[in-house]
Amino acid sequence: MLTMFTALEARATAYLKTPEDLSLYQHLEIRIQDSVRHGDTHMIYAGKPNRNVVEALRALGYEVTYL
Repeated sequence: MLTMFTALEARATAYLKTPEDLSLYQHLEIRIQDSVRHGDTHMIYAGKPNRNVVEALRALGYEVTYL
């Protein structure tokens, strides 16, 4: 199956270097989409995503804040 990326998605995936990066990125994207569907504007993640994943999320326009 051919997957078409927007320019932002292509830029974001370019930051992902390892299979673990991609897996965590996909996990967070699903959680973000689920959160938005329910009207939330924030998502709290208890883990510590690595820098590649954070940069990919920022490339998509997300604001990442560490607590």
